[in-house]
Amino acid sequence: MRQIQYFMQLKISWLSVCFLFLLATWSCNNSNEENTTEQNSIDSQENAQNPLQDLNERIAQDSTNANLYFVRASKYAEMSDWENAGKDIYAAIQIDSTQENYYLLGADIFLQAAKSKAALQLLAYGEKNVANAQNILLEETKILLITKQYDEALAKCNQILGGNVQNPKVYFYKGLIEKEMGQNAHAIESFQRAVEYNPDYYDALMQLGLLFSENKNNLAIGYFDNAIRVDSSRNEAFYAKAMFYQNDRQYEKAKNTYREIIRQSPQNHNALYNIGYVLIQQDSIAKAANYFELATRMNPAYAEAYYMRGLCAEKMNDTATALNYYKQALNFNNELTPALEAIQRLKNE
Repeated sequence: MRQIQYFMQLKISWLSVCFLFLLATWSCNNSNEENTTEQNSIDSQENAQNPLQDLNERIAQDSTNANLYFVRASKYAEMSDWENAGKDIYAAIQIDSTQENYYLLGADIFLQAAKSKAALQLLAYGEKNVANAQNILLEETKILLITKQYDEALAKCNQILGGNVQNPKVYFYKGLIEKEMGQNAHAIESFQRAVEYNPDYYDALMQLGLLFSENKNNLAIGYFDNAIRVDSSRNEAFYAKAMFYQNDRQYEKAKNTYREIIRQSPQNHNALYNIGYVLIQQDSIAKAANYFELATRMNPAYAEAYYMRGLCAEKMNDTATALNYYKQALNFNNELTPALEAIQRLKNE
């Protein structure tokens, strides 16, 4: 079963990183009411063929209006024109250095341009000029975390908590930092504090489930169930729950949970694949082969599923079919070691 274990390692690996997408989807959604009203007004008046034309004209007529530069910087950012976006956000800050939104947008622009150091420098300047800089401090924390400056990131968390000890977001990021530092016990405490202050904190619930899963602790199921209660439209919690049951050899519960995923997403090839894997553990080879076939139907380039179809065929003593599926697997991934080894093994027999 070494080949099967190889693929399950691939399936398990995503769990440890399934929430890192949070660090890559930051946005600047903190516009105050005044800025939002003005931006909506500008949006409604923009020329459809040249969205910058009206803004350019307005800035030419009112060159000391910081929010016009802020709005144009946002437009440039939408166009991935990071250079002009950066120039405009600097112009906005030179005119009015007290607006938190300007610094948050500027940091996002520099991050998108792969200039994390510039983003941190800008936020540090914002700390000195914005009256209540908690969101700026939190943004600094995120950047320090993603650039693996863990001690500095932890210090920022503690700085924020000094002014607001009931901030669930800060405890969440504190938990992420501690997890990255290998301090899982502290991370659990931080995620639990986040959930204490916000019982519907989906991401914190998921992190707790994943950490308890690593310890094979049944408390994981409760956290996954709570995550599902908060948002049943997302597959992560179902998948993590099923993997917990699968790794704990509670195969019927694992299959039932994977089927819940398939009811929501009938084309979910990973769930189909894993049901096939569970069926192999239960010595239902023919049924497993059917699920791997469905997986390749949903994802025709699914090399691992072709390999598993070959493995099922080999177990059913159909060497010719097995060899064909192993070769198909290599068509989509010519470095798939188990398929290469399987072909060599069959040729030597």
